[in-house]
Amino acid sequence: MYELVSRQVQTWPEEERWTPPEHSLGYSSLGVNPLSPQRVRVEMRPEPEAAPFRLYYLTFPHIEVPHAFSTRRGGVSVGPYRGLNIGLTTDDSLAAVEANRARFTAASGLPLTPVLAMVHGVEVVRVDGHGDGLILGDACITDKPGQSMMITTADCVPIIFYDPQRPAVGLAHAGWRGTVERIAKATVEAMQRQFGSDPAQLRVGVGPSIGPCSFEVGEDVAAKFTFAFSGSLWGQEIVLQDGKGQGRGCTVDLWLANLIALYEAGVKAENICLSRLCSACRDDYFYSYRRDRQVTGRMAAAVLLPQKS
Repeated sequence: MYELVSRQVQTWPEEERWTPPEHSLGYSSLGVNPLSPQRVRVEMRPEPEAAPFRLYYLTFPHIEVPHAFSTRRGGVSVGPYRGLNIGLTTDDSLAAVEANRARFTAASGLPLTPVLAMVHGVEVVRVDGHGDGLILGDACITDKPGQSMMITTADCVPIIFYDPQRPAVGLAHAGWRGTVERIAKATVEAMQRQFGSDPAQLRVGVGPSIGPCSFEVGEDVAAKFTFAFSGSLWGQEIVLQDGKGQGRGCTVDLWLANLIALYEAGVKAENICLSRLCSACRDDYFYSYRRDRQVTGRMAAAVLLPQKS
């Protein structure tokens, strides 16, 4: 259906990524993998004589199975959903969303296979290709060759897991509630139980999501994070007072909180790549539920465990 014109893979420019504060003991102690996410630009045309369009998505170089995190660039949606809206739960045109999904699959080679009805919890679901319909949960794992999985986000933290030894893969949707309850850790533990995965061998990528620069919360949410991470050496860095210096409350660092949860689960810092791309700051690339006052599109995080050769 689509004709490939060109494909370009480049390191995501460092100047477009959030920089941790120099005084942060959390980031310096946990370590942030020096690997950078990759920005993939695919130019395609829907038919031989049509004008080409460009679609962008993100990958992690150390995740050695087909995967991608979509951006908003390269789609047909208009208005508040402008671009590559993947979300069927929005009020966008169904025809536009289906066209966007087809474009993303053609560009990335990944089928978009939703398996979860997400509820902002910590339930981890094993996917084996059997059964119909969506399962309540916010993380999914599989060791079934040929199985694809997908979640959607618009500020929540998408996390991909890869076990090169089993092999097996996983996806987690870490909203603030799931982050407080350590869904990242729960996903690692589920892969241990179900597949015998060694946390020290897991490779993890943390995708575009709302950053510490933008996630302002009230005192009630801040208190939940303070309590949940009070036992961590770096927990005091998760909640920062007077977000953005404007006296409007606190900011919460979801990225650091999830890094701590992964550390507690036994994942090595050098095996984690943090995109450091804020969905709220970059409206040219990402949808943001908060920035766009709830009327916005959704991005996909997708993974495929290849068939055994």
